Amino acid sequence: MKAPQIYFLLILSNFCLSDDFHPEQQRMLAVIYSQTAAEHHVAIKQTYNIAGDSIKKALSDTSWNAFTELNTKINELPPAIVIDVDETILDNSPYEARLILNSTSYPDGWDDWCFEASAQALPGAIEFLKKVKNNGIEIFYVTNRRHKFESSTRENFKKLGIPISDEKDTLLMRDENGWGDDKYPRKQMIAQDYRIIFQLGDNLGDFVSLKENKIGPNERKKIADLYQDYWGKKWFMIENPQYGDWESSIYDHDYSRSAKELKAIRQKVLQAK
Repeated sequence: MKAPQIYFLLILSNFCLSDDFHPEQQRMLAVIYSQTAAEHHVAIKQTYNIAGDSIKKALSDTSWNAFTELNTKINELPPAIVIDVDETILDNSPYEARLILNSTSYPDGWDDWCFEASAQALPGAIEFLKKVKNNGIEIFYVTNRRHKFESSTRENFKKLGIPISDEKDTLLMRDENGWGDDKYPRKQMIAQDYRIIFQLGDNLGDFVSLKENKIGPNERKKIADLYQDYWGKKWFMIENPQYGDWESSIYDHDYSRSAKELKAIRQKVLQAK
């Protein structure tokens, strides 16, 4: 083993053993992967390409439905897609990098980041959204960003050329109209007037109800498998290794524990055989 490798492993060992190691530092490789990896770039673009190539088929079949509830008048409804915003369209990895470099934690600085309206788009997102719009399909952005960020989110979209309506409210946010974390009621509202042909997001909760999402890791996999006929056809998952309910599920969705306790849980869930 070369000396630089030994030095790196010693540093890594100290980080892993130290109880003072800031939890955001644990995200460093995930953020670096998101910002630099060709593999991540391709995985996202690939997903958007597959979704884009499915538009013609979804439009030609008036019974095509990406929502789990069936509207009996679905054949008469105009088409729409439901898509998440953060880490699905907008790349917030610079915000995650700030947390690491400043040794702070979410939500520190999140408001400032959203009000900056400077996030870039993930690869393939803008091209896909323009293709959707050019095919006469309505786009509903269903996000758990708080309603106070609506103006800055719209500004961010317009800077990037992301299509969004000024005539109707298609940006449906948390705290708006009494909506909470569960996106399902917003989708139920959309499905009353539109045939939802696709759903896209980076988190299981972008597709299923809060009840189906806020459970343990193995149970979440089972829920995902219940909808196996949707994935890659009507539902499209964007890869996000930085954060999400995949992580909170290993903590039983409880972040109130100390950094030391959270680290112990992470080590416990590792499978070495």
